[in-house]
Amino acid sequence: RKRAQAALAALAILGLVAFALTTSRSAALIRDDAQWAVLTLIPAGLLGLVIHEFGHAFATKAARREVLGVGVGWYWFGPVAFVDTSDLWLATRRQQILASLAGPYADLLVAGALSLAALAAGDTLAGAICWQVALGSYLSVLVNLNPLLEYDGYYILMDALQRPTLRQRSMQRLGAIVRRRSGLAASRFEILFGLATVLYVAAMCVATVVFYRLLVEGFLAGPLPDGAAVAIGWALAAVNVVLAAVVVVGDLRGAPGRD
Repeated sequence: RKRAQAALAALAILGLVAFALTTSRSAALIRDDAQWAVLTLIPAGLLGLVIHEFGHAFATKAARREVLGVGVGWYWFGPVAFVDTSDLWLATRRQQILASLAGPYADLLVAGALSLAALAAGDTLAGAICWQVALGSYLSVLVNLNPLLEYDGYYILMDALQRPTLRQRSMQRLGAIVRRRSGLAASRFEILFGLATVLYVAAMCVATVVFYRLLVEGFLAGPLPDGAAVAIGWALAAVNVVLAAVVVVGDLRGAPGRD
């Protein structure tokens, strides 16, 4: 078991090295064959979601707890897959944290394997596509470990601090300050966490507008007139931004709970 873990850690480290070595040439190839690159993003992303959730599921089983269900949905700015690991509530705090880490770790291993494949493929389109999918997996690691939305990083922080309603309380306390309501004591950490959450969502809204316009317009530019492709790109981005804003405002207007 220790040897297997050491081998996986080596894969993750060597993958990062390979990714750095192939970045310049792969990015250039992607720019030259943008259409093929775009066509791989969606299926690769969906497969990555499945692998990520398998990581959580295997970690749950390793803790001798049951996976109670699986499903798909939409969370904030994109599609998500999920496994119901609520049986982990009966596990130790260490097991809960490890189960939350397992998803991003699976992404890291996938990215490492793809980066090594890109290095082995050399100056080819296949190698460039492997690099691009690896880039998506590395970005998934960063996004999921960010504690400012309710992804894996949030649950790791929540379990480490033993604050099961950290985000809700932080947002509610920040909203109370904005509304100038008195008598609502809040720690400096909660206020800063709530403020950071709002700023992060705002930044993600900007990134979503850019991403949807580039991806959707690039994909629809061929079969549809330019005006229609642009309109659809803006419309999808606007819907995501409005939904995110509604959620944030709702969180800020919530009534702060008791300590």
